[in-house]
Amino acid sequence: MRKLLLLLVFVVGCGSEHNNSESNDDAQKSTSQPNDNYKTDLIIQVTEEVRITWDVNSSSIKEDSLLTLVKLDFNETRGALVNKILNKSPMPVTDCNNRKLTMGEIAFLLIDKIESIPYFTLFEIQFDVLNENCTTPTGLLDFVSSNRDKVVVALSSQSSDQKAWTVIHGEQHVFKVETPRDWVRDTESAQKSGLVAFFYPKEFNSWNKVYAFAQGYDKTEGETLKTFKENNINRMRKRYPEMEVNENKAVGNPPILRSTMLTFTNLTDRHKEEAVYLETETSFVVLVYAASTKDYFDKYVNGFDEFIQNFKYLGTNIEEFRKK
Repeated sequence: MRKLLLLLVFVVGCGSEHNNSESNDDAQKSTSQPNDNYKTDLIIQVTEEVRITWDVNSSSIKEDSLLTLVKLDFNETRGALVNKILNKSPMPVTDCNNRKLTMGEIAFLLIDKIESIPYFTLFEIQFDVLNENCTTPTGLLDFVSSNRDKVVVALSSQSSDQKAWTVIHGEQHVFKVETPRDWVRDTESAQKSGLVAFFYPKEFNSWNKVYAFAQGYDKTEGETLKTFKENNINRMRKRYPEMEVNENKAVGNPPILRSTMLTFTNLTDRHKEEAVYLETETSFVVLVYAASTKDYFDKYVNGFDEFIQNFKYLGTNIEEFRKK
């Protein structure tokens, strides 16, 4: 049995300011061409070494073999992609908000898709308003277009292997989680399930083999960790009547009041799921890890341990957090 120690840090401040820098628009003419196999696809040459497929039907970057190659070589190509944000060349595509895109904005969307850019930490603006069937927050690309230099400086200030933070909040909780090393964030699939993001190893094209996620819940009157946990178990048992549940201790530092870890086995659609439950004065946080097979579970469980260790609770009010 793995021993689990939660080093949960209460953070009073956040982020740092980035100075603007002067940059010339050295945009180069970029080419795009139709993919003969898919009438709604467009192959876009973003940099000399990076090509992607743009799905015209969904107005988004397609999850395919080209994107897999970009993910695998991202550490080497990230710098060129960041610089490409300065490119104002118009492209024959629109995003899911029906906004005409430039090459620089496509480069930004590609970086965001791979490493999940922490908007608030870097830009001190929380872009969290989404239109239906759209994963690009309203106003995000307008900000990028008007602040290209600032965006490039902010992204360049991160080392190529620095992990991206994801801020998750409700009315009474704010916390952030860090993408584990060699994992990626998937907001599009997660939002369909009512979550902020799924995280999974970058060698996969989706989360269906291995995934982790975090979710926060504001407390209701009289609710305790015991009742919250039992209600979740009862909901899961309706779907998995034969499931087995084991509970192990988990240690959390203030402001975490109580914590525990549940392991769910004998599930019909995955090998095992682990869920760490945390209680604060005003909320509950759940960190979840699951895998489709035992081999996958054992191979990537260290990523979940890293996910837990890097969890940071930020406070109870998102507005106060934004003012820091």
